[in-house]
Amino acid sequence: MPLFEAARVPPRLPPLLVLATTAILIFIGTLMPAALKDSAHAALGSELPWPALAHVILFGVLAASPVFGRGRAGTWRALLLALLLALATESLQTLVPGRHPALRDVLIDLGGALLGRLLWLRASEAPARRPG
Repeated sequence: MPLFEAARVPPRLPPLLVLATTAILIFIGTLMPAALKDSAHAALGSELPWPALAHVILFGVLAASPVFGRGRAGTWRALLLALLLALATESLQTLVPGRHPALRDVLIDLGGALLGRLLWLRASEAPARRPG
C-alpha cells in the first residue's frame, strides 16, 4: 500500500440533480421577501454585490450542466433555459412584497450563464492529465 493512497472520490452527482437543485435555489432566492434579502445582504457585508454574485454563480452552474450537451446546440439550449428562467424569476418578483423585476438582473443572469457555459466548454475540451 503506497504511503499516500488516493482518497476515494465520491461518485459525481447526477447532472440532472445538480440542475434541479440549482433551479430550486434560484427560485428560493427569487421568492425571498425584500426585508429578508436586505438583512442577509447586510449580514454578509456590503463590500461586495452579493445579490449579483449569487445570480452569476447560480446561473453559471445551471448553464455549465452537461445535460445540455456539447457544441453550439448545447450552448443555445443552456442559454435558452437560462433566459426563460431569468424571465420567469423576474416576473415572479411582482408577487413578492418589496421586490420588483429588473432587466439588469436578467442581463446579469445571462452573463453568468454565458460565463459558466464557456468555462464548462473550456474544461471539457481540455485533455485529461494522467498522473506521473
